[in-house]
Amino acid sequence: LLWGARGMGKSSLVKAVHATVNASDKLDRPLKLIEIHREDIDTLPKLMGPLKAAPYRFILFCDDLSFDHDDTSYKSLKAALEGGVEGRPGNVIFYAT
Repeated sequence: LLWGARGMGKSSLVKAVHATVNASDKLDRPLKLIEIHREDIDTLPKLMGPLKAAPYRFILFCDDLSFDHDDTSYKSLKAALEGGVEGRPGNVIFYAT
């Protein structure tokens, strides 16, 4: 979780990390950046299966993540982060601002 005032470069930092890692000559598996919109968080648990089987490493990135007091989509995020019974795939990391 990256937090700070608006305009501080949080999203730019995530994109710069992605570009820097992929610029390395010693990369055995490319790093893919997938942006997840807040409204699509409930699809994260379904997404983990295909990502786990892919020959890449992934950053799942959610920009401006927030929840309302009556919002229950945080449960899908929690399930995706914990990985359920199988656990979170080792080739996936989640970044949120």
